[in-house]
Amino acid sequence: MAGSRVKQVKIKILSRNDLTSNEALDLRSRRLSGPETARVGKQLVFHSDEAERLLKFVAEYDSGFYCPEKCDVYEPVREVFNPADLSDPVRWLSQASGRVLIKKTKPFRYEGYVENHRHS
Repeated sequence: MAGSRVKQVKIKILSRNDLTSNEALDLRSRRLSGPETARVGKQLVFHSDEAERLLKFVAEYDSGFYCPEKCDVYEPVREVFNPADLSDPVRWLSQASGRVLIKKTKPFRYEGYVENHRHS
């Protein structure tokens, strides 16, 4: 249709690489109860170099044109996405079946997520 413009884009980013941290795999193998998994999980540092590389790619692609403004693990997406400090998004994405919701509103609007599809 002539003159129409896209108002919003939805994206989904999956990776063939395993984004899961070794700490998350170890925790999963222990087969703890739900509350105990949550308690132990809060004490662990989840970090995957692959997850960090993927989030940096999203932030830096096309000189940062697509860099998200906000990120979170829950709706609504509220946390500021800071490409200089990706510790929280990397932690979220490094967990088995983890994902990071992302959002941008200027110069165009998009929303979507980056998902760790391994070990779900």
